[in-house]
Amino acid sequence: MTGVRCVHGMDSRFCAVCNRRSAFAPRGAIGSVTLPEILEFLNAEHARAAPRAIAEVLGIDARTLAAQLGGDAAADAASPTISSGTELLMRLTAWKAKRTS
Repeated sequence: MTGVRCVHGMDSRFCAVCNRRSAFAPRGAIGSVTLPEILEFLNAEHARAAPRAIAEVLGIDARTLAAQLGGDAAADAASPTISSGTELLMRLTAWKAKRTS
């Protein structure tokens, strides 16, 4: 049985680096990524994410995120939008793994 590989090439269930939570990560965060990493992913993939999805991954309030980003945070109706933090984190993880292989 093979597990999903992490960015370090290990079975992601057993990678100590990927499973270690940063001491500085907010308690409500579902991932250990930064806003610049998320923005890089969205730009590279020509994707959009709902502010609440990004906020969920980062463990902050969506209004706080909108204030940090500034401008209009609304997504175009014509472009597909990542609507949940879990979906965003899964796609971001796959993108990172693809880049390192």
